[in-house]
Amino acid sequence: MATYPKMYNLGSATEALIKPSRKKVKPLSPDELGNLKNVIEAKRAEQPAKVKSAEKPEVKRDKPFVFIGIPCYKTIHIRTMDSIVITMLQYHPNIDFGFRSGVFVHENQNDLVETAKMKRASHLFLVEHDNVFPSDTLEKLLELDKDVVSAPYSGRALPLEPLVYDQSKMNDELYQMSYDRWPDKPTRVYGVPTGCTLIKMSVFDKIEKPYFFFEYNKEGKMEMSQDIYFSKKVNEANMECWIRPDIEVIHIGEADFVYKK
Repeated sequence: MATYPKMYNLGSATEALIKPSRKKVKPLSPDELGNLKNVIEAKRAEQPAKVKSAEKPEVKRDKPFVFIGIPCYKTIHIRTMDSIVITMLQYHPNIDFGFRSGVFVHENQNDLVETAKMKRASHLFLVEHDNVFPSDTLEKLLELDKDVVSAPYSGRALPLEPLVYDQSKMNDELYQMSYDRWPDKPTRVYGVPTGCTLIKMSVFDKIEKPYFFFEYNKEGKMEMSQDIYFSKKVNEANMECWIRPDIEVIHIGEADFVYKK
């Protein structure tokens, strides 16, 4: 059987609490108001100053603060994560990281730019989920001090070709570079892959959104990937894209193994 709280008749006591008082209040004189103000100010002076929770002190850093942005779809290779963890241990506390998971890599990258802005990073280090890089990669990229600098890598197809583009001096057309004529020192190029790439956050103040996007022709065939689209914007804003070919990046792929008689 359910039980309920007992009801009490409070009578006139309740009415006295509910009914507003009709008693006239005598207004304070100017002298009394002045005395009251002095008392309140004296009490405030005795209390320690309170810091508003919404106010965040500006962080002053004597070193670059790098945000590692990882665009992925559901998963990330353990070898890639190993490269990231080692890098973070080396640069802690001047480093942070974040993921964006989704089907469209350009949307993930655009979201990561906004996160890096929110964290007041000086650089965004974009690392795709299937790249493995040496422990000194970030140090070498920072050392070059360029707007955009990439540790280049190959496509996942044979014969191996770097995912790096340059512009013809004769007709300004873009062409994919080749390992047959591959530089052995840091080199300025037109377009870089963004799977192991360091970008100064100031770059995003000089180009319009979307920073990363795809371009298609009328037949629906992709003519420009999101990384070359970004590189094009960087060049048009009179900034530079560079590569460090001395950094060896592994682009993880797949292979089939089968025994046939």
